[in-house]
Amino acid sequence: MERYISLEHPWDYVAHFMVSFMLVFSIFFVLKKFLHKTGALFTSILITFFLGIIKEIWLDKTTEGFGNKDMVANILGIYFAYLAVKKSFRG
Repeated sequence: MERYISLEHPWDYVAHFMVSFMLVFSIFFVLKKFLHKTGALFTSILITFFLGIIKEIWLDKTTEGFGNKDMVANILGIYFAYLAVKKSFRG
């Protein structure tokens, strides 16, 4: 069974990207009701980043090891969410 499971599957990086992107968006739209837009965006980025770090540290301690490429995909998702949210500030 293990030979069919690929930990380096390219869709895994897409999943990391999309989850990080959606987390920033979701947290931002909740927090903007309570904070200024800039503060809500900054906080949502920090929360998403640290959730990604915590997940990778947990995987490092349990099974797969820390995934540098996973963190790159997380950071890219966070960055593109930042760009999308900042663009909506002007609109």
